[in-house]
Amino acid sequence: MILVALLACPYDTPPDSADPDAAALPLAFADANNYGLTLELAAEPIAIAERSNSLVSWEDLRVDLRGTAVSAIDVRTIELWWLQALEPAQVLSAIEGGTLTQGDIALSAFGKPPLGTVSVHLNQLAFFSGQFEPEEYLVGGAGTWLLLLKNEAEAAASFQLLTPEPGGVTELSFANDSATLVLAADLELGAPLVIPAGEAPAFDWSTLTADGRGAPVLADGFDQLTIARFEGAPASLEADFAHLELLASETWSMSVKGETSAASARLQNAEGGSFSGISGDGTWLLWLGCRSCLSFAPRAIVRLTTN
Repeated sequence: MILVALLACPYDTPPDSADPDAAALPLAFADANNYGLTLELAAEPIAIAERSNSLVSWEDLRVDLRGTAVSAIDVRTIELWWLQALEPAQVLSAIEGGTLTQGDIALSAFGKPPLGTVSVHLNQLAFFSGQFEPEEYLVGGAGTWLLLLKNEAEAAASFQLLTPEPGGVTELSFANDSATLVLAADLELGAPLVIPAGEAPAFDWSTLTADGRGAPVLADGFDQLTIARFEGAPASLEADFAHLELLASETWSMSVKGETSAASARLQNAEGGSFSGISGDGTWLLWLGCRSCLSFAPRAIVRLTTN
């Protein structure tokens, strides 16, 4: 089950070796470089019949949380979390503030429906150790259940907040307005990192302690680093921040799971091309993300400039 994650070491290899991490001192991405973010979520709680093997359908879902057009077959993962100590309003507040942690999840199950599937029953979900049995686990009187749909990139497409009750519904249908998301970003809040022209340096975020909302993060809790070039100015990106990745003219990414520093020579674009540095054209951003996190936006973003 994928759970919520919160978002330099010395080199033993000589600098002229083939090790891509063997480089000059990395540029430090610290709290003072980070952007600002506010996030607002809304979803009405749904009373689900307790102990019922309810049907979950996303056949009518045509727009995801970010306002992006989707097809029902884009849903690739379903997750169900029992947040035993949190009421629905507290769940929304914790996600918005970045304070929902693994410790809040008393039980979790997931499923990966076959491509083309638009509905499942709850007993088609599973733990790592066995099948999820609604008759045993889906009982009322304690907390909230979060039902989450994710796409192939592990981004949340929509969610519902469920409270098991006698006489509740036995069919859960996702619609375009099942949940809403509003993002507001300040990309110029933090100080930019300056990269010498023609260089592809290493980056170190080991001292990063907070995300764009000010919520605490673990520096080794990110799993992806991305650098992207945009034609527009920061203000134009902020105006459509929910679609930030789609606005990029070029992107290079790499996995950084468990790391707190990495050489940008490891970055690759979709065609397998390596990152070779930035230019003075457009806007350049570096962000640290967590594909397995329920964060809805990069936890940390810094602008990159050149001299």
